[in-house]
Amino acid sequence: MKNLSTNLRTLIANAKLSENELARRTGISQQIINRILSGENANPKIATLSPIAKYFTLSISQLIGEERTNAPSINPSPLGWQEIPLFSWDKLHQISFDEILMTDQPKMLVDIQASTSTFAVKLEENSMEPKFAAGTLLVFDFEKSPLNRDFVLVQLDEYNVQFRQIVFKNNRQYIKCFNPNHKDYKISLLNKQARHLGTLVQSRTVHSR
Repeated sequence: MKNLSTNLRTLIANAKLSENELARRTGISQQIINRILSGENANPKIATLSPIAKYFTLSISQLIGEERTNAPSINPSPLGWQEIPLFSWDKLHQISFDEILMTDQPKMLVDIQASTSTFAVKLEENSMEPKFAAGTLLVFDFEKSPLNRDFVLVQLDEYNVQFRQIVFKNNRQYIKCFNPNHKDYKISLLNKQARHLGTLVQSRTVHSR
């Protein structure tokens, strides 16, 4: 298994994952993954290797280097991942969902069942901390109707787009800010003219390395 550490490190780098994110997706603890990467655990159990190999759509033999593959990166885009548009926050108010398939926006990979109504954006402010920190990648579906206490992206006026929790009460819709130190820390009635831009379907914390 002398190639295991190198192969796994390459896979993680190509998939742009942190150790913690791989742990979340495979169910293998971050501590164990770190020990494999460092070479401290050079002979992990099959029960440890199997979920990692399955995640990257490899055999265990390929993962540990006993079976040749076409490239050391093995599989930079694991089976089931899809590309979706990644919008900058200041462009959200300009989104035309009828033309989203034709967008020239950058793309990102997601491991969910995405559709032509799925897009992503990077949270650029702290109004939803501590649950969602600034820098979190948020994935939305603009065709998904929100349920009570879902998280949504709403356009309140021409340029004001906010990420909030939505609350249904007495046949009215309210939006809620989480950060007690933010100027908007309150629950407020959602204006009927507000534009629903999407319901959150996934969030991804970006870890610096």
